[in-house]
Amino acid sequence: MYASDGVINKSLGGIGLEEWKHAWLGESSTALGSILFVNFPWVGGISFLLFMAGLTAIPRELYEVGILEGAGPWQRLRRLELPMLRGPLRLVLLMAVIHQVQSFENVLVLTNGGPGFSTLSPALYLYKKSFEYNEFGYASAIGVILFAALLGFTLLLQRTMRTADAPE
Repeated sequence: MYASDGVINKSLGGIGLEEWKHAWLGESSTALGSILFVNFPWVGGISFLLFMAGLTAIPRELYEVGILEGAGPWQRLRRLELPMLRGPLRLVLLMAVIHQVQSFENVLVLTNGGPGFSTLSPALYLYKKSFEYNEFGYASAIGVILFAALLGFTLLLQRTMRTADAPE
């Protein structure tokens, strides 16, 4: 997909955007975005199931009231569905951040942290320190710091979402 003769570059050439072709994983400016797109958290897996469960839990009567009040599709999304999906959104956001911080396999396989250090993630740095350089103590310290940072982020997200959910 990201190769010089891959799907993206061929598609860009096919629609006349030759100047947009890149070495997607070989340039510092596009490598990180390309890897993040591989792990795009809103599209598949458990995130999709959480959103589907949240949408099916919205009572049909609320949709009918929205239609009777003259709400269009965008107004229903903004004023009905998004507020009702606050819980699943919070969970998906939390899981996506934790996954992105802990994930290193795609970065390891696609770029090994390069070009330069532009795609070096904390988890890949931990992996390299422990298994390539045999600095297990240093890698353990990185792991503890990552745990503390993710715990702090989780608590902060819970606190801000709880105050946003509180009635006025």
